[in-house]
Amino acid sequence: MDPHDKTRASDAREKKTAEVSRDVADSEAKDASNELSFEEALSELEQVVTNLQRSDLTLDNSLQLFQRGNYLVQICRRKLDQAEQEVKILLADSSGQEVEEDFLQPEEGGSHDV
Repeated sequence: MDPHDKTRASDAREKKTAEVSRDVADSEAKDASNELSFEEALSELEQVVTNLQRSDLTLDNSLQLFQRGNYLVQICRRKLDQAEQEVKILLADSSGQEVEEDFLQPEEGGSHDV
């Protein structure tokens, strides 16, 4: 391999490392100012997964993305838990007692294949 090819490959890896680090830092800065919505977190999580599937990432980049992905999963989980609590509140019976029911009720006489 030509020494110039090695240098170019090394430069490309360093550039990619800098890009991933900058993207993660930008995302964390946005989170510090206000928490992401569920849709924003899910969209970014999809990008993280796509990036993790690439073979040209360094181990450090992969770890940064993995940690970011875990953080985004926590946001999504928290948002879904909050939504579930709101749905449960909406399912309170007339006396104010919380009624535990599935959000989607099966149709009478039929079955649901999900």
